[in-house]
Amino acid sequence: VKETVPSHYTVSYGEVQEIDKVPTITVTNTYTPTKINVEATKYWNDENNKDEKRPESIQFQLEKSSDRENWETFGAPQTLKGTGNTWEKATWSDLLTYENDKKIYYRVVELEDESVKNNYSTNSPQEVPENGGIVTITNTRATATEFQPVIYKKLLGNRKLTNGKPFSAGEFEFVLK
Repeated sequence: VKETVPSHYTVSYGEVQEIDKVPTITVTNTYTPTKINVEATKYWNDENNKDEKRPESIQFQLEKSSDRENWETFGAPQTLKGTGNTWEKATWSDLLTYENDKKIYYRVVELEDESVKNNYSTNSPQEVPENGGIVTITNTRATATEFQPVIYKKLLGNRKLTNGKPFSAGEFEFVLK
């Protein structure tokens, strides 16, 4: 007797026994949940911290979802520390790929830190490949020394164009130099 089973099952065969004069063998299928491992790394794209804006530590949070729309935190955040371009890694092991007959997806989110938020753009969150593996969260520093929002208002008032007609509300184009 040979039985083919899905990859997340194992099969075992008992000894041949005679039951009511009929040779009988017991075949047992055992479900073994498929699990994945995840490693999250940090990359800083900031000319080796040229502007000295990196924090001393950051936190990664693992999240899970069965529909890739509604994400919930999974476990506690992991704190990573580092110097230069060498930072600790966050790891999660033995994560189930199915729960209640639904496929489970995972992603890694860098928890918000004011010094990072104000000085870097990020590619967080990063979804974990279905078979597990490595995800990298990258923070990129702008080339300017500080991010400066620009707010510009055009007040029309009672001014007139050179042809004597008054300004009217509409579209304006502003060029920053």
